[in-house]
Amino acid sequence: MDLRSIEKSSVIPDLHMHSIFSDGNYTPEQLAEMASENGVNLVSLTDHDEIAGNERMRKACEQKGIAFVSGVEISTGYANKEIHIVGLNIDTSCPELIKALQETKVNRIERAEEISKKLKEMGYSGALEGAMKFVTNPNLVSRIHFAKWLVDTKAASSIDSAFEKFIGSGRPGFVSLKAPTISQAVHLIKRARGIPVLAHPGRYGLKGWKLQALLDEFRNAGGEVIEVTTGSHSSKDNTMICQIAREQAFIASTGSDFHRLDTRCPIGKQGEIPSDLTPVWSLF
Repeated sequence: MDLRSIEKSSVIPDLHMHSIFSDGNYTPEQLAEMASENGVNLVSLTDHDEIAGNERMRKACEQKGIAFVSGVEISTGYANKEIHIVGLNIDTSCPELIKALQETKVNRIERAEEISKKLKEMGYSGALEGAMKFVTNPNLVSRIHFAKWLVDTKAASSIDSAFEKFIGSGRPGFVSLKAPTISQAVHLIKRARGIPVLAHPGRYGLKGWKLQALLDEFRNAGGEVIEVTTGSHSSKDNTMICQIAREQAFIASTGSDFHRLDTRCPIGKQGEIPSDLTPVWSLF
């Protein structure tokens, strides 16, 4: 389906989701099926530092009559935090983008080895081998895979507790990812003729001037779009970020940040963009 064939008032979007090509549990075809079942008619696949699933997602969406824009979610480093920048409607053949994503994949492998070493020092041996059992893309082992292993070995009671106890920021098993800066990620996305989006700004635990500093960093880099409703936010966060978008004239994006059925929200159920905000698809 062509986005131009959808009436503006009839767009039901989900512009942030993950497949087995990064740390999601489902294939692009399964994601398209779920989107169709939920009435979603505009989607983007935004796998972490990976674009390989986009062509399969495009074909699956075509079969379901869903408008599709290619996407990616780039991990960046900012103030000792991992901040995510989504790229929408990107050219997936852009050499500069492909090279940068490959470098991040190498860095992810090195980080995984360091996490495994730290967990071993804590008395949990075999972490990397265990995490790899849950990996669907061997180039993209991430903290979620270690979390699944920690749950599987009964070291943690849940994915959330694995992060809180072992591998979240500030925890003994945490290792930061060597990643581009926010400015570099925005530049890469624009080089790929895409639209950079600050993903789930309410999720990073930043409040007051710290959140404003992040927003300023993104805007000064050339970013104009932020996710205002997302499955990674609480309803209170959604309300807060929507108000920030109004006050600071950000364009609005939205997405479930769907990975698997047991967390966050289903595809397309992250909440609507308020009608007084300009939606990102007006730029497609």
